[in-house]
Amino acid sequence: MLVLVHSPPGVVAHSQQFHAYLAQYFQSQIEAGSMRELDPQMLAQLFWGMFFPLSMSHSLFGTPAALDKQAENMVRNYVSVFLNGIHPIGD
Repeated sequence: MLVLVHSPPGVVAHSQQFHAYLAQYFQSQIEAGSMRELDPQMLAQLFWGMFFPLSMSHSLFGTPAALDKQAENMVRNYVSVFLNGIHPIGD
């Protein structure tokens, strides 16, 4: 069953602003030679897509204080995978 959920306009606008910010940031990193030449819009979507389930889980169900440290570690690992892929570090 498909359920469509409508987000409040403020949430949609904030999400769009964040996506645009990410895309601009990735474009600047591409121009600086720090990232491969890929579509910055796609990169923003990929990056946001990695964090969306974590942020939704936190927003909907809350996170016990004991899990906050684990969440920080997860974010570090997400960023590492995004930037370096899954190849062993040093390759």
